[in-house]
Amino acid sequence: MREKNHVIVDVEIKGEQMGVKNLIKKMIDPDFAKEIDIQEEDLQVEAYNENFPPEEDNAAELPEMDNPALPEDYLEYAPEAVGYGNREQQFGIYSTIAPYFGDDDTIMDFGCGRGDFYAWYTQTYNKEPNYRGIDLSEPLIEAGLKVYPNAQIICGDWNDTAQYDMADWCINVGSLNMRYDADTVTSDMEYFDKTVLTMFDKCEKGVILLLASDLINDDVEAISVFNAGDTLNRVLKLVADKKGYVALDHSFADGMFSLIIYK
Repeated sequence: MREKNHVIVDVEIKGEQMGVKNLIKKMIDPDFAKEIDIQEEDLQVEAYNENFPPEEDNAAELPEMDNPALPEDYLEYAPEAVGYGNREQQFGIYSTIAPYFGDDDTIMDFGCGRGDFYAWYTQTYNKEPNYRGIDLSEPLIEAGLKVYPNAQIICGDWNDTAQYDMADWCINVGSLNMRYDADTVTSDMEYFDKTVLTMFDKCEKGVILLLASDLINDDVEAISVFNAGDTLNRVLKLVADKKGYVALDHSFADGMFSLIIYK
């Protein structure tokens, strides 16, 4: 159990509350910038505890923050830094894929961020998973190694297969919803196809993809969204000659679905 309290910042603009990552997305939207003129009195910043692992209910409250800047350990602990609104959402998503893994299965995490799945699994099941992760973001990898020094995570391109060995399961938890690579030639769907095939070639048992659904995310320009049926058919065609078969699960939430590709 960590003794340190970690600060997460909530921002409220004219009554609309949002996490810092959503604020950044809005601020780079020219339409949003034209619609409002943010005055100092419109901006409210609130600090609160977001502990990882969670502390007891009687944990001491943090003092108020006068400086609205991000806390120093934002990259190390904030769920917003890896694309989640809060820890409950993040851990709920992780809980949907964990049942697929056997006790001794090896896991390769494509787009691992800080390696939070490793930490969640260790805390939830009281054992370390046989886990490796790769992510293109060097700051997130460095942050992850600070807080999870035992995690096997590296910075690199997940399609560079020379960097890692086979694993029982290859997972991609939302990392295909937003591209960070510098490739301006390859389209999003070509990149998706290449990633799926790389993951399928590197797995022994299967691949798990968690993707943003177009059911409720179709107007969110900052992320790539997928139609569940179309994506299912696309992946079926990709792995047909490799004798793979695919299951679709849209039961967790309207805004996301998972594809499980079995070998």
